[in-house]
Amino acid sequence: ISITKPLHWPRRDLYEVLGVPPTATQAQIKTAYYEQSFRYHPDRNAGSAAAAERFAAVSEAYLVLGSAALRRKYDRGVLSREDVRGAPKPSGRPERSWGRAAWLAAPAAVGTGEAASHQQLPLW
Repeated sequence: ISITKPLHWPRRDLYEVLGVPPTATQAQIKTAYYEQSFRYHPDRNAGSAAAAERFAAVSEAYLVLGSAALRRKYDRGVLSREDVRGAPKPSGRPERSWGRAAWLAAPAAVGTGEAASHQQLPLW
């Protein structure tokens, strides 16, 4: 049996890093993250150790609070380092329903009289 040691962040710390209340919605958390990550990004603040440190803290806070599962664990005080280490980064991008292979195969279906020929192809 493996027992993982919980992280010892006070509940409000990650919320304070992003400047949102513990009752914030996922959309509010995401907005706060994007605003602060833009403001403190190392490319915009070259040579600033304080900005780099703040950017890292904002990124860590969003990694936890941007994931519904990790946020629940954090709020209950049972989030472990292993949970955070293995977590995928939250992404605001919708998944594409068309992969490259489907895109390349799609023109062959056009003109075959099938329903697929009436679908609009993505333009990217």
